[in-house]
Amino acid sequence: MKCIHSIINNVGKRRSAVAAGLPVPKNKTYPTKGAKGLINKIAAWTRKENPPTQRYMANKLKISQSLVHRIIHKYLGKVTRRKSKVHQLTLKQKQNRKTNARKLYERRLAGTKAEFVVTLDEALFYVQDCKGTRQICYTKDRNEIQNYVIQKSEKFSDKLMVVGAMSGRGAIPLIAVRTNAKINSKYYVDNVLKRILEENVPVLYPGETSKVFVHHDAASSHTAKFTQGYAKELKQTHGITLISNEEIPVKSPDGSPMDFFGFGWLKQRLEHRRATTIPGLWKVLQEEWNTVTPETCRKVFNSWKRRLRAIARVSGEHIESVRSIHRRRIVQ
Repeated sequence: MKCIHSIINNVGKRRSAVAAGLPVPKNKTYPTKGAKGLINKIAAWTRKENPPTQRYMANKLKISQSLVHRIIHKYLGKVTRRKSKVHQLTLKQKQNRKTNARKLYERRLAGTKAEFVVTLDEALFYVQDCKGTRQICYTKDRNEIQNYVIQKSEKFSDKLMVVGAMSGRGAIPLIAVRTNAKINSKYYVDNVLKRILEENVPVLYPGETSKVFVHHDAASSHTAKFTQGYAKELKQTHGITLISNEEIPVKSPDGSPMDFFGFGWLKQRLEHRRATTIPGLWKVLQEEWNTVTPETCRKVFNSWKRRLRAIARVSGEHIESVRSIHRRRIVQ
């Protein structure tokens, strides 16, 4: 295998060029016939959605694992990437995502409409989320790594459910859900929707509440008849429109700002805080959320628009690995 390594890396040509005082040539020489066969087999394995391990390839080809690694990364020019974890989708759910993502964008977010959209969701936070441990370290001696570990804490207690909301004009204050509260549609309306939509939204949109549209996901308390009944009452009294069940894109955390930005960003910020109690956790959550500026909300909503268009463009498939959603324009 030393011969293959020398051919792939042009060892001979490089040595001759250095001796003659000439520029070192680039790796252009194609490996020998035997090496070409190895490379073709490895290339075929790496094209699979679920490729075998490098150890498996090395054992099958009777070569070293380090050579397999070099062929994959240096010769084939491939990069190891982590797959995104996503929901399993049925054909019906994909069609729902495609249709509703397009409608949500066109009817509620296109152009300047996004300024009057409010989106909300809830998530659990744990005291153990604070004072996080970095997953990388720097060492000179390989033996030092045995001293650096990440201790995984059990998350059975000390948790707090929080409701977060963002609007086209800025972030809305967080709401803490009472410990051991039964989260049904009545609790959701009385303790979440009324506080956000009847207290906070009129402050953000004085005299313009009739233009406001509220987006949330398809959780049972969000789609219950009691919640939809409140939506009709809200429309009559304040002019605020609550998304109907038929308009909600199902299984779409990749198309919800509080999922792809809000709660993930909050948990990253908690890694730098040192809360040890639930009151302390609630305090730092509020402090961090209050740093979200209206400009940040506008950027997140612009990303939301791109994501919804991307979901429609790929017929409802997941888009977490689609790089174009982070660009200004989607490649058609």
